Amino acid sequence: MTDADDCEVGGVGLILEAPEAHGHIAPCIVDDLVSGSPADNCDEIHVGDFLLEVNGESVEGCAVEEIAEMIMGPVGTEVTLHLESISGTYTVTLIRASPSDSDEDEMNDSVEMKRLSSSANSAGNVADLKSALLENRKLSKINMLDSEQKILELQSQLEGMQEQQVLVNNLQVQLEHSEMQAETLRGEIEKQKTLFDMWKGEIGEDLARVQKEKNDLAARLQDSEQEAASAQKAHDELVSKLQKQLLATKQQLSELKQAADDQPPVEKRAVKLADAPKLGAAAPPPPPSAAAADELASAIAREKAESNARKMAEADCQTEAKHREELQLMLDELKKQLSA
Repeated sequence: MTDADDCEVGGVGLILEAPEAHGHIAPCIVDDLVSGSPADNCDEIHVGDFLLEVNGESVEGCAVEEIAEMIMGPVGTEVTLHLESISGTYTVTLIRASPSDSDEDEMNDSVEMKRLSSSANSAGNVADLKSALLENRKLSKINMLDSEQKILELQSQLEGMQEQQVLVNNLQVQLEHSEMQAETLRGEIEKQKTLFDMWKGEIGEDLARVQKEKNDLAARLQDSEQEAASAQKAHDELVSKLQKQLLATKQQLSELKQAADDQPPVEKRAVKLADAPKLGAAAPPPPPSAAAADELASAIAREKAESNARKMAEADCQTEAKHREELQLMLDELKKQLSA
């Protein structure tokens, strides 16, 4: 016999139930705990929990006997169990212990009860009770899982509602801020409208004043054109008159010059006068009188005066033309300002 055969084999005090014995497919269920066993003393394993793994190996699809062999081992060694409860999955590590006589009897009785309850023809009160207990535990587990799922969903919805509430609050703050900005803009628009109305009135007054000035300038220009036309007409008449007077004066000067040229020299005239009785010629014309000389001087003075008057008229015409040019420039500049 080897040392392994000499080792005492022990367990952890779990009494398991296979749901498939009642037509269900689910993990193995902890049906009971042996009093005083390692499983009972750990305060974590409870009746109704599902056994999922033994030492990291899944027990899905295994029979109760196979799971028991996986759990049992040398006394004093560790075995790690992974289970699932209503609150979630968890893992415990237990020390295998040697079962007492009472424990062995309890376990044997429990195993015998499981064997009898698994038989299709032995569906007595005990089997019905166990089946109902199993169904209730499964239903409780399912309901608990559904409740947890619903709680999670409600929490998720609550978080979503809280996020939406935060968004609503932010939108409310933005809306209030936008309303304040809109109110500020409305005040600014009213202010600008008032300024615009004021500027519009001032511009209207300026336009009226400019139009009046334009009309005044147009009237002045028309008057200046009329005055210039009158001045030009008077100038033309004066020039014509002066030209006529000049021609008359030139004619008179020419006649006087001719008359002076026709007069003989004084010596010749004296001789001729002396010889006149002899020759029987007619007496020569008398020399020009003082009146003729005065008339000649007066004509010359008149010509000078007319020349000066003509120059003054020409100067007045030039001044009037310059004035008209200035008025035209002012009118053109005013038209440009009105167009702008």
